[in-house]
Amino acid sequence: MRNLCLTLIIVLVVPAVWFSSCAKVDDYEGAGKPTVSDVRFNANDTLLIENGEVIVLNDSTKRGPSHIDTLIIGKTLYLNARFRDNIGLSSYRVKMEINSEAGEPYKLWALGEDIFSTKRHKVTDTIIIRNSLFSIPFYVLNKDTIYMKQGEHEIQIAYGNIANKTDSSYYKVLLLSRDSILSIRKKQNI
Repeated sequence: MRNLCLTLIIVLVVPAVWFSSCAKVDDYEGAGKPTVSDVRFNANDTLLIENGEVIVLNDSTKRGPSHIDTLIIGKTLYLNARFRDNIGLSSYRVKMEINSEAGEPYKLWALGEDIFSTKRHKVTDTIIIRNSLFSIPFYVLNKDTIYMKQGEHEIQIAYGNIANKTDSSYYKVLLLSRDSILSIRKKQNI
């Protein structure tokens, strides 16, 4: 009987004590969230006019605090940004909702370049240059599908680190068609 009690104690109590003493260990130092800075959409983008003249949009030399990047319908959206984190960067996503006349927004989104960290190799500061995300299709202007409102819209960048801390930022952009840009250009030259 004594041997049976000792065996039961060893079989039941020792593993229970062993597994309950295992506390969750957090290998990640610091509690900060990742950050993004120096965000530019389609930096130094160009538009070729019929007469051979080139219009430069989003000129990197004319960057001010109230600057809003201009996006052209039908062109690809590119991102330049700097991501930082003291733990280790994981990934990011870019999302744009285009307001439509129908009331339902047209959503475009894409995952960004891989900036994955591991426990051995931590990426804590990286600069993304001209990351191709998605194209803003021409058909958003067609009245028989979705009629999009040209003008100011917001783009969201959501980003995270390897400790599952996430954050997001919103940036205003100006979404215009090629014809709208040319008509604005003609009005400015007159």
